[in-house]
Amino acid sequence: MIPVAEKRDEKTFVERVMPRVFKAAIMGAITFFLYYILPTLMFLMIPTENLPSEFGSFFSKYENLVYVFAAIMICFAVAIQLSSGTIFQHAFSIAKAIILILYFIYALEGGILTLSMSQEGIMVNIMANLTAFLAILISVNLLALAKSMLEAINFLSQKVEQPPMEIGKKEEIASIPELK
Repeated sequence: MIPVAEKRDEKTFVERVMPRVFKAAIMGAITFFLYYILPTLMFLMIPTENLPSEFGSFFSKYENLVYVFAAIMICFAVAIQLSSGTIFQHAFSIAKAIILILYFIYALEGGILTLSMSQEGIMVNIMANLTAFLAILISVNLLALAKSMLEAINFLSQKVEQPPMEIGKKEEIASIPELK
């Protein structure tokens, strides 16, 4: 038999965790719609069959990278929401910023995108310099990283400032009538 006190603790644990799980499920569904469903619909609208095969492979490569981005965003949205109110929320935010920086550097190939294709025996090279755009993305994620680190420091400092209450003192404080 499980003691009554353990059942009460278990019930309060479930009562505490269920709102987080519900919020995480809602956040995961919203993130899934924004980062997976909408880009999938947009990729279906691009008429790749009329384009040369090099463009088709170019789009399919970035289509896969969009799905990886969606997976990263969905996983971190759920993890951050599940761990809200704990230090792990800030740790996941820091990890998300670092992973997104590395992802953008990889996805944008360091800022220089190239496409080579042959049209009627003529080799055509197309190059796009996106280093400024990549720098903006990295800067935004560095700001998110700094914000998350400062929030983690603030969270830990607030935890240190709160004195630990002993069970006996907690009961005494609850039973003392308020003075007016």
